[in-house]
Amino acid sequence: MSDVTHGLVTRDLAEGVSLCDLSEHRLKDLAHQYRLFQVAAVELPTDFPTIRSLEVLPNNLPGNSPASSAGSGRSPNSTLEQN
Repeated sequence: MSDVTHGLVTRDLAEGVSLCDLSEHRLKDLAHQYRLFQVAAVELPTDFPTIRSLEVLPNNLPGNSPASSAGSGRSPNSTLEQN
């Protein structure tokens, strides 16, 4: 649930129900990061997959290739040249 919803329901939670802070995440089609909370209660499961926010989604950019240094002012082989 969102931070706004958290603020509305926090004081009215049933006994044994709590809200776990999942930190801020950027979600698809939303311009800003939002703080998310997970409802926790004895009757509910506790293990869920990681939130698929834009920060953790894979993309098509290479991580360890010559292209990763593009625009850095270094040559792609500068790491090798230093050794």
